[in-house]
Amino acid sequence: MNKYPKELLSREEFERDFGGPKKTKFYQLLNDNTLRAVKVGRRTFIRRVDAEAWAASLPAYSGKR
Repeated sequence: MNKYPKELLSREEFERDFGGPKKTKFYQLLNDNTLRAVKVGRRTFIRRVDAEAWAASLPAYSGKR
């Protein structure tokens, strides 16, 4: 059970809930300021609102090659 509020997602929860990138790409997005994170002690979390904003910024799939 997650002891942190539902507004905060661990990297693993972000990956599961948002189809987010794997570990290396995740930290690259943080370093590029494409995705924002907060620290709680030593742990890194993504705010749910920031994860939703990231997902909304992704390009739409056109289905054409």
